[in-house]
Amino acid sequence: MQRNSIAGPGYFNLDFAVMKDTAINEHVSLQLRVEFFNLLNHPNFALPNFFVDPGYVDNGTPGNPIVQPSPFASPNQGLITQTSDQAQTNPGLGGGGPRVIQIGAKILF
Repeated sequence: MQRNSIAGPGYFNLDFAVMKDTAINEHVSLQLRVEFFNLLNHPNFALPNFFVDPGYVDNGTPGNPIVQPSPFASPNQGLITQTSDQAQTNPGLGGGGPRVIQIGAKILF
């Protein structure tokens, strides 16, 4: 197997924020903000199962290139079973997580 011969899925994420500053008086203002993480709710999947085995071994007979299924081949090899945030043990906010909306208000003085 060659180096870098296994590629994972692509990554796409779109975050968006809206902010409004409102002056209350000369020295005090109010800042309102809304932030959207993963706005389009696009899943970003993790890398495939890293136990990769070609699945075949040579039967050991010289001059006889018959291959047999490997007894070490996993039925889950190459499967993608997680999003990238769960693979990093961070479910929720992060690459691959669901859409998250955050609302905040701040008084500046």
